Amino acid sequence: MELAETFVAATALAAENAATSSPSSTLSPTAESTPTPTSTSVPSITPTQPGSGGLIAFASNRFGHFDIYTIAPSGGEVTRLTTDLRQDFEPAWSPDGMWIAYTSGGKTRDLYLVSSGGGPGHLLVKGDGFGPAWSPDGTMIVGAQFRCHDAICGQNSAEVIVVNSDGTGQRFLTSGPDGQYHSSPDWSPDGSLIAFTRSGRSSHGADIFLMAPDGKGSINLTRLPGANSFEPNWSPDGSRIAFSSDREGNYEIFVMDLTGSGVQRLTNHVAADRHPAWSPDGRLIAFSSNRAGSFDIYVLELETGGLIQLTFDPADEIDPDWSSS
Repeated sequence: MELAETFVAATALAAENAATSSPSSTLSPTAESTPTPTSTSVPSITPTQPGSGGLIAFASNRFGHFDIYTIAPSGGEVTRLTTDLRQDFEPAWSPDGMWIAYTSGGKTRDLYLVSSGGGPGHLLVKGDGFGPAWSPDGTMIVGAQFRCHDAICGQNSAEVIVVNSDGTGQRFLTSGPDGQYHSSPDWSPDGSLIAFTRSGRSSHGADIFLMAPDGKGSINLTRLPGANSFEPNWSPDGSRIAFSSDREGNYEIFVMDLTGSGVQRLTNHVAADRHPAWSPDGRLIAFSSNRAGSFDIYVLELETGGLIQLTFDPADEIDPDWSSS
């Protein structure tokens, strides 16, 4: 559960310590002023087979701190959606493409919503919330939140939470002991399952689990002692899960089926490849990698293995998420 500003260092150390209804138009959470989004020109490139769907959201610290941006899957201009002084990262598109949920903060983090066109950030979950993902119908958002087990929070865990898209009805879906951390939840396309990562303070690694939307019946898909598997992301047809793992040394992008079998490695590079995100048509996967020095957003064509680089800024660009509309 690293902060965005420590992402690069944490990856290098192989440590890490989710459309029918949109959010309510009468959001009660606090709105914070954000200047008009700006566009920045980057080299234009064209994938051999662009995926259907809309923009790719990502986080970048090109202006000194992480903000949320969007870019077309064919490259071109990037649009800056948030311009506050917090660290904004882990964007997640609503199913209708109207909103982006994201993590915002520093030592403590909260969950926010911003319009897909930019503007004020709306506070959704206050108090160490991070890693949001939407339900397929757009009515709920899953995420993770730190939970204290004593008065000074010396003993703590991170749990998967779910909240209505208007910020009401927050509840915990997991309840782990001190030192157990749940993160990176992602909702299956049919709404029947949630994938997430479970890790601990020991060196036993991190694994990807599945559970029902009510938090019951969790099963371990990866089961590799000492290895770390993070950031599960469902394929659009719900038959496979992409994830990042250091099971073969450095972090690469893999896919597996829903039993944890049929594992395929998609990338093969000495750099760290992280944060996979499927295109809406299932033919491409966006991910972040530091293979060019800093982290940038790349798109992999699954059928041919063709790879394109979408961002070229010397800053770090991480956490891609693909809009379906």
